[in-house]
Amino acid sequence: MSKLNPTDVESITVLKGDSATVGYGSRGVNGVVLIKTKKNVKADKDIKQPVLEGKFNANVQQDFSAWSKLPSGNYRLELSVCDSLGREENNGEYGSSGFLLFSKNDKRPAAFTELFYFKENEEFDARYPASFLIGTSYKDVYMLMDIFCEQKRIESRTMQLSDTIFRMEIPYQEKYGKGITVLFSFVKGGEMYSEQVFLKKRQPNHTLDMKWEVFRDRLRPGQKEEWRLVIKTPQGTPAAAEMLATMYDASLDKIYSQNQFLRVYYPDNQYGVYRNASRYDTNYFSFYFPLNAWKVPAWHFDYFIFPFNGVVELLQIVDDEALLQEPPVMAYGVTRNKSMTGALRVRGISNSMASAEEVGQAVEVKYVPVESSDTVEDVVFEEELIPIGGETLQPMAELRTNFAETAFFYPQLLTNEQGEIAFSFTMPQSLTRWNFRGYSHTKDMMTGMLDGTAVTAKEFMLMPNMPRFVRVGDKTQIAATISNMANKEVKGTATLTFFNPINEKVISTQRQKFVVEAGKTTSVDFRFDVTDRYDLLGVRMVADGGTFSDGEQHLLPVLSNKEFITETLAMPVRGEETRTFSLDSLFNGNNRTATDRRLTVEFTGNPAWYAVQALPVLSQPTTDNAISWATAFYANSLAGFIANSQPRIKAVFDSWRLAGGTKETFLSQLQKNQSVKNILLDESPWLMEAATEAEQQARIATLFDVNQLNNRNLAAFTKLKDLQGEDGAWSWYKGMPGSRYITAYVTELLVHLPLLTKEALSADAAGLLQNAFGYLHQEALDEYHTILKAEKNGAKITTISDAAMRYLYLIAISGEKVPARNEVAYRYFLSKIARNLENGTMARKAQSAIILLKTGRKAAANEFIASIKEHLVQTDEMGAHFAFYANPYAWGMLPVSTHVEVMEALMMVGGNETLVEEMKLWLLKQKQATSWDSPVATADAVYALLCQGSNLLDNQGDVRITLGNKVLETVSPTKTTVHGLGYIKETFTQENPVLKAKSITVEKRDAGIAWGAVYAQYLSPVSDVKQQGGELNVEKALFVERVAADGQKSLQPITESAHLSIGDKVVSRLTIRLDRAMDFVQLKDQRGACFEPIGALSGYRWNSGFSYYVEVEDAATNFFFDRLGKGVHVLEYSYRVARGGTYETGLATIQCAYAPEYASHSTGGTVVIK
Repeated sequence: MSKLNPTDVESITVLKGDSATVGYGSRGVNGVVLIKTKKNVKADKDIKQPVLEGKFNANVQQDFSAWSKLPSGNYRLELSVCDSLGREENNGEYGSSGFLLFSKNDKRPAAFTELFYFKENEEFDARYPASFLIGTSYKDVYMLMDIFCEQKRIESRTMQLSDTIFRMEIPYQEKYGKGITVLFSFVKGGEMYSEQVFLKKRQPNHTLDMKWEVFRDRLRPGQKEEWRLVIKTPQGTPAAAEMLATMYDASLDKIYSQNQFLRVYYPDNQYGVYRNASRYDTNYFSFYFPLNAWKVPAWHFDYFIFPFNGVVELLQIVDDEALLQEPPVMAYGVTRNKSMTGALRVRGISNSMASAEEVGQAVEVKYVPVESSDTVEDVVFEEELIPIGGETLQPMAELRTNFAETAFFYPQLLTNEQGEIAFSFTMPQSLTRWNFRGYSHTKDMMTGMLDGTAVTAKEFMLMPNMPRFVRVGDKTQIAATISNMANKEVKGTATLTFFNPINEKVISTQRQKFVVEAGKTTSVDFRFDVTDRYDLLGVRMVADGGTFSDGEQHLLPVLSNKEFITETLAMPVRGEETRTFSLDSLFNGNNRTATDRRLTVEFTGNPAWYAVQALPVLSQPTTDNAISWATAFYANSLAGFIANSQPRIKAVFDSWRLAGGTKETFLSQLQKNQSVKNILLDESPWLMEAATEAEQQARIATLFDVNQLNNRNLAAFTKLKDLQGEDGAWSWYKGMPGSRYITAYVTELLVHLPLLTKEALSADAAGLLQNAFGYLHQEALDEYHTILKAEKNGAKITTISDAAMRYLYLIAISGEKVPARNEVAYRYFLSKIARNLENGTMARKAQSAIILLKTGRKAAANEFIASIKEHLVQTDEMGAHFAFYANPYAWGMLPVSTHVEVMEALMMVGGNETLVEEMKLWLLKQKQATSWDSPVATADAVYALLCQGSNLLDNQGDVRITLGNKVLETVSPTKTTVHGLGYIKETFTQENPVLKAKSITVEKRDAGIAWGAVYAQYLSPVSDVKQQGGELNVEKALFVERVAADGQKSLQPITESAHLSIGDKVVSRLTIRLDRAMDFVQLKDQRGACFEPIGALSGYRWNSGFSYYVEVEDAATNFFFDRLGKGVHVLEYSYRVARGGTYETGLATIQCAYAPEYASHSTGGTVVIK
């Protein structure tokens, strides 16, 4: 108020009584004064002259002793700095830091403070009491002080304060245990104020003292060293400790940075206590204690592996007194992505090369020519010369070849009697900074940590920027920086030598002169064309300045500019149909540059058997819950029915078992056809999924063994009975409350079984079913009563719940008699069904049709059937289906269950047999490209395929395939790979005249669908490869990111006229199109040798609504999608331009590993970097 100018006041209003408390609650009990100021009045700034001025140096501890002469009060700190160019920056008017400066001798708060608290010592014991300052600016305050310990209040007192501060000490008492919680609280002006203070018992110091005795922080590459340190206890005596010591290239922190700590946590068992007042004038007091629980001894163990973001951390450790800070990485750091024999290597990069958004998740390379003292114009190149018995590479002293990322890793160093540890090592030869980390502990769990930094450097250093790889046909360059730390100018010659690493014969040599002044750097740049003469090049670069010299030697992989391409052509065919497929699009449009050709024909005459192979997924549940055991009981009962009603199934399985299974019989779809897949299964994250599916299919022959079947059924029934409660409800897991949804689902399976097998349930199973219906009847009645109450209160109920719909449906298909007490509720629910015709889902409409049909309302049922048919679409390959349910990845593959319910309704109403067969085709096509991993969906699908309409297993899968003069038949005993399936596979190589065929004809000579594919594999120059794809398609486009003057970013397509420069950010956009859902899709995107990826860490990612696993390799990035839904998916990721020249950008290839007949690849391309 004192700062308010009276001339700026427009009006003053006083509120009393209810008008004050309604708007302002408890704060208005004494009245409210509203002051309205005039418009466009700006508050005067509290402008004062500085009370203290001075200068400071960054990163240096400051001396604040002069502040002690200032009076207590509120202050504002204004800071300003100047950079090397004289530009000034400050923390601004709103960024200036306000703070309260006070003395511990002050008798009252220096500025108005509701509740003032300042800690002095919050850790106390018998020797050191706890101490703090407490106070308030309010007058005549009665402050409550409560002390809590061991889940109860042990002390309470009242203090009277009046605009004062006083110092309080609390001595430690034995009854305080590990600590106490002190709560200060008071009420003033209708408001409650409180402060919570935790006072902990002082614990012994558990931190070991680690000090260097011998440590050198500046080393030469390859230097042999011995370091020594001593470890002592907090009492100063030698410690009997064990130590882990490691030192690694600091540039690795730019890929994945972390703080590592080692500390034992000692819990204090203190709990929070709160007092507060709400705006509704109600006070509450809460003391948070743990609930009563049974206490059992816990397992105590150490852990040193902590996965995060796809990366495994070495240690997760903290020191009591010190925190590790990430130091800057020197510009000549060296890292490697893979250091195993035969793997490609990655050069490290400068911290200055990475933008802020990329630090910690990217490794980029950006070559920036440094300032040179002289412009070098005299450059000498030597022509490539490879004479027989040519020049052999000569040895060179101090040539650096060891670029390991870890200098040493000693996991178990032990102290001697004096507490000393000594260890020796040989430094790698990278010119970089190294981080040392040492972690020690004793048997009584005292811990310590020691860190250090060392630099490997020379007075004269050559630092080349090596590429990860080069590709045949590239016109590339290798740049290097020459640094002169000596005190005199150095002149000399830089030499780049390529040699054959097998026999060390020199291939070519280039030389370039240089001049570099003392304390400065310069750069050299060597350009060369890549040929196909060698698969691996040795690269030696040496800078020789007479007295000073330095050099590095590396291996450089040379990738072919030709790619082994796999193109596919899917061949679906219907029963009693002949189709001819053109092969003109294969082999890159039959391009003459496509060499080393192979053609593989694969076909399955009766894919319905794949549905039977899915049954073992259900028969042995992996989780102990009601749904799993119910589907197991369902699957085993259904298997028994199938075995008895269709002897051919059992005969086929017996033949598989007697033969021990052929190579292709029990393989997972992921394991099959490795020769025609772009990425091997071992290189994907799906190895466990493949093994699991193979094991399930290998058990299929035992699924129909009568003795085992009966045992499994008894086990499943026993589990199911155990999970049912006394009220008839099933819980999901044992111990959970009964669930209406779970009970309805299990009931539906039990109701379906006798409809399929034509046999009544056993007495025990019927008893479970009757109890379940008793529970469902009561739940429906309770829901009805709830609805009546809602309607009585004015609610308008226009439709019924899903649970009520399921209740009516179960009564309809089971013939269950509605109890008399439920008759009214049943009729009420039945009256609401008609509303489903207008806005119900397909599942609801199917259920409605069945319910109406069973209650004698066939005309109304036909209306629902007509509505369903309006939403069905039909294609030649996919049959009849719902386009909006094309993606099966709702919970439990919901669209499959909906599809089956519609098929059931169509069959019950009658007259739709042909349409049902078309819908079965869609179900079977789902099994082609997706893995049925849901027991709910699998049970529904098997039921619909095998037990509705025609029997798909009756046909022999008789298919005749004509390719040129070659005829293949699926029923031929000598050619069929898997009996029953009618599966054949044959490969034709380059010399076979079959490869000249222009088309392939497939004749299905009996009923039922069949499918297969043709795989064309060939070797072709990447630049000649054309876009190819069909049901699955991928397109690749490159863009360069441009930043406008206003900071706006935009992507421009990279065309022949686009100008790219070193350091540009390039975005690879991959557009994936699918005409159906697919599981286990793998995408490989190659990149040019001029690009370095942004984001070098492999791991799971989430982008644009779908997740995938990324594997970053030297020459490509692999993406693995567990599942992709129908539609268009766009994936973007970025890299930097690292070097100039002309480069192939590589192909993007995609393939469904579960159904490899669906594959695609993009076109190649070329980029020119200026």
